[in-house]
Amino acid sequence: MDKGPSHFNPDGEASAVSAAWAQWIEEFEAFSDSRGIFHLPGDERKDMRAQRKALLLFHAGPRVRVISKNLAESARDDYERFKKALADHFTVEPNITFQRHLFRRHSQAVGESVSQYCARLRKAGSSCGYNDLNEQIRDHIVETCTSDLLRRKLLEQGNDLSLTNLLRIAATHEAVDARSTEMSGNVAVNRTKSDLSGYNRQGQSDPSGSVTAEADKHGTIGNRICGRCGTTHKIRECPAFGKQCFKCHGKNHFRFMCKSSAHSANAVVERGFLANLNISGRPLDSELAFSF
Repeated sequence: MDKGPSHFNPDGEASAVSAAWAQWIEEFEAFSDSRGIFHLPGDERKDMRAQRKALLLFHAGPRVRVISKNLAESARDDYERFKKALADHFTVEPNITFQRHLFRRHSQAVGESVSQYCARLRKAGSSCGYNDLNEQIRDHIVETCTSDLLRRKLLEQGNDLSLTNLLRIAATHEAVDARSTEMSGNVAVNRTKSDLSGYNRQGQSDPSGSVTAEADKHGTIGNRICGRCGTTHKIRECPAFGKQCFKCHGKNHFRFMCKSSAHSANAVVERGFLANLNISGRPLDSELAFSF
């Protein structure tokens, strides 16, 4: 069960204590409302207001209770007057020049959405005394957002750019950017798979598709027959690599594996013979080593 806010600490620099009190009282009232302890006007709510005041003193802690004893008697008989008296004690007038300086130092964090950034700026600007806080937030986001592309889109709006329009454009931009990144990743994965299916481990095109399997732990291409030399061998050790075909005069395959035209009966016999040898990694100096 939620036990409510912890004791309030009145120590520290005046402006920091002032901000901390505003946050503490907001948390306390949310807690007491959740318990059904309201402070509505009217005699029928008098007991509830007294209960709410007692609850405030309990949660605020002993140091706040000492401070409350120095308040005027009239300020202690009602929750609203009691809360205002404490606020007057803890709250100091903000230094607007310094608060605006802090506001201008804000920048969008990595991974932070514009909507989240806007909420952070609104909190920081609440004590800056701006006549139009939305306008200040709008201009600051345009100036400090991390996306140059988004900034350009916002500037294209000209005088029609309001904070509401900015948030709408930013949300659309972020959604499209996320989908685009996801799609680019999928395309890259598919392209990689396609490339692997058409090339063997020597980077040679393999129309037969016979050597596209992943290498096993021994560094071989498994039990599959290489579409270039007709044998099994270790990766990057195809004996046909760099050799010239005696049939089509192309490179990187032997005559009996040539696919330039229909194979002769002898080529079929040769291929079957080599398959039965099941040689793994045996070097071949030339194509004639496997000729009949």
